[in-house]
Amino acid sequence: MSDYQKDIPVGTRVRSLNFYPLDKNDPGPVGVIVEPKTRHLPKPSADYFLVRFIDDPWVDDYGRGEYADLYVHRERLEILPPEPLWKREFGERYRPEQAVLDLADVYGVVDDSWHNDVRPHFTYITNDPNDQVEIWFDAADPKDRDDPGNNITPDCPRYFVYRCNPEQGYSDDYLNPVYAGEDGAEAARVFLELAEAINKKK
Repeated sequence: MSDYQKDIPVGTRVRSLNFYPLDKNDPGPVGVIVEPKTRHLPKPSADYFLVRFIDDPWVDDYGRGEYADLYVHRERLEILPPEPLWKREFGERYRPEQAVLDLADVYGVVDDSWHNDVRPHFTYITNDPNDQVEIWFDAADPKDRDDPGNNITPDCPRYFVYRCNPEQGYSDDYLNPVYAGEDGAEAARVFLELAEAINKKK
């Protein structure tokens, strides 16, 4: 393992400090460390890193060619704390209530959030691979919510709990939630109780 991998693991979130700030509160774009710079330098050096920018309007303005991936010296990087997957894929406005956040620490629960989905979700990996439980959570502001048909609607509940078979993909299971409502604590309770019942069945 090279020194750069020991010091700054691939995938580490960083803020690059070598750009002119967009404003006094913005020290530069956020990026992801991909690999050390090994070309176009007089001597290859593990002190240089390839930063791939993410979620940055400055990059979007200039396209995602040469501006999207830039090499930055170690001293010009600020290491940022890791983000949970749901936040990285959807953003802070989707932060659920604490009772739902706490589910991520339960043994058997994984964060399966993916930006191409309508909203973030956690899955409880039960003892039965064909009988799983998912909890999906939408934005706190009703005006930002999507219904299951991808239509923006303030009438869409914030939380959904589903009992489903992952092998069947988006089947009729997703048309019949076990819970749909605004109460995160109640959604978390239903999610856990249902998963525990499935585990006891096996």
